[in-house]
Amino acid sequence: MDQFATALEHRLRTYELISSQFGCLRKQIAESNLIEVYKDGLDEGLSLGSELVQFVDFVIALKDEQIEDVSREHFV
Repeated sequence: MDQFATALEHRLRTYELISSQFGCLRKQIAESNLIEVYKDGLDEGLSLGSELVQFVDFVIALKDEQIEDVSREHFV
């Protein structure tokens, strides 16, 4: 059991290392796939990743504001 647990921990550390080094490639592929699926609504010339980063900053800035009679989803 100890060897099994050690092997799993080693594998998890390896996956975390690979993900930290190459995770950006997965995000770029996901962005490309999203643009392909919604090609009529998304422009390839725009950086969807940059737009999403700005959107997250916007949501974080508004998270503490009190919104009355409107759901947070509708407000955003």
